[in-house]
Amino acid sequence: METDLYRAYVGGGIFLFDEIDASSAQALLAFNAIAANDLAAFPCGTVKRHADFIIIACANTFGNGADAQYVGRAQLDAATLDRFAFIEMNYDESLELAISPCDEWTRYVQAVRAQVTEHKMRHVVSPRASMRGGKLLLQGMDAKRVAELVIFKSMTDADKAKLPKVPTIKINRSI
Repeated sequence: METDLYRAYVGGGIFLFDEIDASSAQALLAFNAIAANDLAAFPCGTVKRHADFIIIACANTFGNGADAQYVGRAQLDAATLDRFAFIEMNYDESLELAISPCDEWTRYVQAVRAQVTEHKMRHVVSPRASMRGGKLLLQGMDAKRVAELVIFKSMTDADKAKLPKVPTIKINRSI
């Protein structure tokens, strides 16, 4: 059975290895050979690497293992790290705003994220808070309750006090 990795390797294209820092060491050993060589062994046999084969690996850490926010991440072996150039990418807040279901809520989430960063809090405020929160607001849930469910979870009262107040958001649900 052909996989996306196999098809990209032999036919050219991009393969995304998402959450590479959550992968097992044994899987990475096999993957390292594919990433580094012009020939690779697949269940159907050894095949030649297409000139247009590209690998992109995404991670929540820089390969150094678990940290205060991503405790379940594995340290990546030096051979794996050596196969990649590192590009740090932050959230695309323009895109987040464009695809979120509620602009006012998303602007609030982004303001909270900025404060979390500025105060160096051990907390993640990802675009998921914009998407999930906006959907809950569209279903009629109160913004303060939404903030508790999608932003403030596990946050201390002292940290919450450093953040902007939850706005009153009125959703026009008429068609």
